[in-house]
Amino acid sequence: EDIVYAKVTGQITDASDGSEDAIVRWYIMQGGTRRESLSLGPSETVINEASVDKDFRVESDGNANMLFVDGGGASVNVGTTTNTYNAAFVVNNESAELGVDVTDGTTHLGLWGTSGVGTVGTRSNHDLTFKINDNEKFRFTTDNEIGIGGTNYGTDGQVLTSGGAGAAVAWEDA
Repeated sequence: EDIVYAKVTGQITDASDGSEDAIVRWYIMQGGTRRESLSLGPSETVINEASVDKDFRVESDGNANMLFVDGGGASVNVGTTTNTYNAAFVVNNESAELGVDVTDGTTHLGLWGTSGVGTVGTRSNHDLTFKINDNEKFRFTTDNEIGIGGTNYGTDGQVLTSGGAGAAVAWEDA
């Protein structure tokens, strides 16, 4: 029996003049079966097309697991291979502030942790809102106001009161 432990193939997918395309595939023997590990095609690059339990790792200068995709655990980890809480996305940076910053170039929304404190907020001069089904339910404004339901803003020195079950909440002076 001839065993091929690794193989690279190239194939023309479109030979039309002016729109030529090709695909290159890398195969590796794993557990006695040849599996496609990587393919580079005209419209996509695919890693682990065979869906085997195989991890993917990108190293940086100071971290062997700067980007780690856990093939069996179905998670993407940044800066770690550990996924203690079974989350889909994990970020770890023990030497500096840890966080995720989402921005459109102007507004910065993030989750950060440093020195034992977790923070959710904006790092730009913008309100922070909480929505359910795209309807605003709660807002913290840059003017130090708190809004309920998209309106009903309280100011410094006021307390939130309720008339009981089913009654609307209201801000009153303390």
